[in-house]
Amino acid sequence: MGISTTAVQWIGIILVALATLGFVLSGLGVFGVPGLSEIWRTVAEVSAGVSLLLLVLFWHPWLIMGVLLDMGILVAFLWVKWPPADQIGS
Repeated sequence: MGISTTAVQWIGIILVALATLGFVLSGLGVFGVPGLSEIWRTVAEVSAGVSLLLLVLFWHPWLIMGVLLDMGILVAFLWVKWPPADQIGS
C-alpha cells in the first residue's frame, strides 16, 4: 500500500510554498526589513535545503540547474561564509 497521488501532490505543494516563502523572506532580509535582516542567512539556508529536498523527491533531469543553485547557496553560506556579515545584514 503506497502513498496516494493526492498526498504526493500536497507534499509537493507544501515544499514549493515553504521554499518560495523562505527565499522571499531572505530576500527581504537582505534589503533590511526589520526582524528579517538578522536571520536572512539562516532562512536562505533552510529554504535551499527545502528546495533541494523538493527537487530530489520530484526529480526530472531538467531540474539540474535548481539543484546546482541550491548547492551553490549552501556551499557559499555554510562553507565559504560568503558574503561577509559586515557587508550585508548579519
